[in-house]
Amino acid sequence: MKQHNQYIKVFTALALLLALGNYKAYAETADSLCAAASEIHYQSCDKQLGWYFGADLGLADTNVNKKDTNRFFEQANLDANSIKVDDNGTKWSAFVGYQFNSYLALELGFLDLGERSVDFTGKSTDLSGFHDNVEHIYPQSAKGANINVVASWPISEDFKLSGKLGYFDWQGKYRTKDNGSQVGSDKISDKSFLYGLELDYHLTSKWQAYVSYSHVELIRDTNQLFSVGIRYYFPASGKTLVLSEKKAMAVKKDGAVPKYCCHP
Repeated sequence: MKQHNQYIKVFTALALLLALGNYKAYAETADSLCAAASEIHYQSCDKQLGWYFGADLGLADTNVNKKDTNRFFEQANLDANSIKVDDNGTKWSAFVGYQFNSYLALELGFLDLGERSVDFTGKSTDLSGFHDNVEHIYPQSAKGANINVVASWPISEDFKLSGKLGYFDWQGKYRTKDNGSQVGSDKISDKSFLYGLELDYHLTSKWQAYVSYSHVELIRDTNQLFSVGIRYYFPASGKTLVLSEKKAMAVKKDGAVPKYCCHP
């Protein structure tokens, strides 16, 4: 798993470098129009530029099991045993972003990794002290604001492959209950980096769907995020990015200009 995560980090870094390197060259053609374009085509004419908003829904997995929580109990010198560990939950996010070109975007939003729980039994002659210690043992989850840099590369007219690097300002709140009554609580907060991969698909000139995998390390536990999402792009005042001026000119020279091709 560590090697797998290293590959994702390397791809994300390379995607960001490519996006930054290509920004100046392609920004110069951002005012070009696809006069005959009626659809999005990532390798010829990209209309999905400017402001957008989006949301996604999926699963966040903490990968903490009963053996792990029993080890936490042992390290805290608690006579307790895990019965059930719910180490995953529904995650969601909502965000606004700005697409500078086909290769680079910036997003600001809110991310919630969902709820986790542990059912356990235990005994102690000092019940108050037991509750004070056991309230700190749980699979870690979080929610909070995050900002992402998204670097993309068109792999076909319909698909983009994207790398994402984010900054997550999060907090987690936890409650310990005994027979339905709250007997303890804990609150943690920190800041973490998030990175991952996306596969983007254009639906229309304004809508994009995507699937993604992300990875974020909290104070002790790592969360893996699997999501499906959607983005809506606001009209960009008629601006369209010509990604392949040479290709467009070659097609025009042959006298056959498909409706999706870009004109210089």
